[in-house]
Amino acid sequence: MLGSLLVMQEPDVRPEDAGGPGQGIDQLAFLVGGTWVARPASTTTVAETCTWGLGKAVIFTKVEQKIDGRVGATAYGVFSYDPMAKVLRSHSVSSRGTAQSAVEVESNASTWIFKSTLVGSPAEQKRVTMKQVSADEMTVASAPWSGGTPPLTLTYRREDGPP
Repeated sequence: MLGSLLVMQEPDVRPEDAGGPGQGIDQLAFLVGGTWVARPASTTTVAETCTWGLGKAVIFTKVEQKIDGRVGATAYGVFSYDPMAKVLRSHSVSSRGTAQSAVEVESNASTWIFKSTLVGSPAEQKRVTMKQVSADEMTVASAPWSGGTPPLTLTYRREDGPP
C-alpha cells in the first residue's frame, strides 16, 4: 500500500539521470543474470538473484540462505542510483524482520564500499565491500564500521545463466 503512494508521487526517471554507460546503476550491471552462490559452511549456501527493474533504473535482489537444504532466511532488496548525490544506494528487508539501508562511500572500477545501517536491536553500522573479481566471481566483505574486527568475507560464483 505505501509502495503505491511512492510510485504515484515519484518523478519520472530520465535516462540522462543514470550517469551513462558504466556509471550510475550501470556500474552494477554485472550482477544481473544467473544466480550468485556462496558456500560459507559445508551445509550452508547463500544464493542471490538480481534482475533489472523497469527501464533499468534499479536492480532488484532476492537472497536465500539454506541450511541443510532448507530455507533459513530470505531477503529482498534493491540497488539504485541517486543522481543528486551521485552515489549508489541499497535497501533490503529480511524474512526475520530486519531492515538494512546502505550508501556508497567509495568506489573504483571493480570495488564498491557501502556504509550500511542495520535497523534492529541494536542498530549497527557496517562497512560492506563488494568486489567484482571476474565476470562470474565477486566477494562481499562485512565488518563493523568502527573497525577492530576482521571482516566476514563471502566469495560468490555465478552458477547458472549468462553473465
